[in-house]
Amino acid sequence: MMNRLRLSEIPLVVGAPALLALVELLHPQPHDLLQLDVGTWLAVHYAQILLFPLAALAVARFLPRNGGVAAAVSRMALFLFAATWTAWDAVAGVGTGLLVKAAR
Repeated sequence: MMNRLRLSEIPLVVGAPALLALVELLHPQPHDLLQLDVGTWLAVHYAQILLFPLAALAVARFLPRNGGVAAAVSRMALFLFAATWTAWDAVAGVGTGLLVKAAR
């Protein structure tokens, strides 16, 4: 049985992934790290720290509440993804931006 979305959940389920996609379109390409726009780089990575867990939460909302083992494993995987990707992005993305800023 499919879970129905409440009107109050639509901003999360639609908004978080859509905003994440928009932010990803703004992600600078680091062909030459010392020439990139550090402000944009940091803004994108700071936004990702919030948006990746929200996108994972949006996906989890589609899992059935009584979905058994598969739904439980999926929820755990989404939690692990959100936690580890956020940590990785903070270290790699924000760390790189701060190092480039300091190198200038």
